[in-house]
Amino acid sequence: MSIANLKSMVQQGDDACGNPSQEDADVNSNPRVFQLVADVSSKPSQEGDDFFSKPRVQNGADVSNNPIQEGDNVFSNPRVQEVPLQRLQETTMSNVCSLTQKEVSLSNKRSLSPLRNEIAILKRLDHENIIQYYGTDKDEEMLYMFLELVSNGTLEQAYKNCPFKESQVSHYTRQILQGLKYLHGCNVIHRDLKCANIMVTEFGNIKLADFGLSKCMEDGQSLKPGLGSSFWLAPEVANPKSGGYDFRADTWSLGCAVVEMSTGKYPQYHFRDALALERAIRKGTGPIIPNSLSHTLKDFINKCLQPDPNKRPTAADITGGRENITISTV
Repeated sequence: MSIANLKSMVQQGDDACGNPSQEDADVNSNPRVFQLVADVSSKPSQEGDDFFSKPRVQNGADVSNNPIQEGDNVFSNPRVQEVPLQRLQETTMSNVCSLTQKEVSLSNKRSLSPLRNEIAILKRLDHENIIQYYGTDKDEEMLYMFLELVSNGTLEQAYKNCPFKESQVSHYTRQILQGLKYLHGCNVIHRDLKCANIMVTEFGNIKLADFGLSKCMEDGQSLKPGLGSSFWLAPEVANPKSGGYDFRADTWSLGCAVVEMSTGKYPQYHFRDALALERAIRKGTGPIIPNSLSHTLKDFINKCLQPDPNKRPTAADITGGRENITISTV
């Protein structure tokens, strides 16, 4: 979608004003002022991808025409363009928001399905620690999704720019837990939780993002193994013989993300060979936890990385105090 087209849409006040007229064009009904738009194209990973391939990071590179790889994030390299403020309806400055745009070709079924899934998930969610969905639009060739623009990038970018103190890790972890607790309360499992999929606002607040692999679950439902990012993957997700998994798979991924924040790099394992790593993860081997971390933080990580999912706490268990788990406040 060109900036001219977006400006025209904003000026006319059509679907962006909350009057969906077609499938895949459902939008938020609240009037908004479109301030910024970042044009981001993506091809999310699919079922059947090799989850144990080596992470690939492209600092500052345009990955809009390439599939998402381990370590990539569709928000990593937004091409932001200024758009003059346009008034959709009578509004106040409290309604001013900044948007980012994700788009895929309607002919690209491999990329279209995850984006439609993400739209369906985000339409159900409204929480301060989850990226805000504002609506969709489409033309003859493309489907567009509008999200809030989180200007400070991802947690991965943040720890690469400046290593985190343990107090920062604690601050971010508490907010991630609140987002997960809400998400699971809506019967949604994220399935791809890692620092590259967690955004940071200019005020240091957390926003869970990238819901292309997420899944709505029925009460008591167990999902089949196979989706996620290798270094953050729970054993029961990686193991095809596990019998399935539930929300506690996100708890394992959280433990790996806390290790990631604490060390400033992807979760590290004692195995360099991809096949050996795959076998180890399936057996319940977690990432290396540095001895330099505080006892409290190591204890928290170990509880999250409990190999037996039946003994692993949920986000609600942790935040509700049903488990004897403490997050360091150093």
